[in-house]
Amino acid sequence: MSSATTGKRNFWIWLIVIWSFGSGVISLLSFFAVQFGAVPLSDAQRDYFDQLGLIDHMAGVLSATLNAAGAITLFKLRRQAMYLFFAAFGTSVLLTGWHAATRGLSGGLVELGLGLGLLGTVCVYVQKLAKEQRLS
Repeated sequence: MSSATTGKRNFWIWLIVIWSFGSGVISLLSFFAVQFGAVPLSDAQRDYFDQLGLIDHMAGVLSATLNAAGAITLFKLRRQAMYLFFAAFGTSVLLTGWHAATRGLSGGLVELGLGLGLLGTVCVYVQKLAKEQRLS
């Protein structure tokens, strides 16, 4: 009997919870720190952030919030984690498409691919846990 079946969190669940919650919280803190001027930015960075619109900001905050909420529900071993992670993935893909269509994608493509790939892998794993009824 695996540790997830007995109500305990296995290594992968802990790793996903720590990574997703940490990255979600850091993203939210970074966003608000930049918005309120708590972080000094170069002129190029300031120009980039000044060009971002409401959709960019809302989608970024939504994605980070969904990741953090997914981590919390996965920690609680709840089936809702699957839906939250899939929503975070979908939001990230849509935001990436929005950026590609409106600003183009330059640089950071490897990091972007790794980020979406990791989140997609998390979605597949959490869906597997749900199908195996390891999440309630």
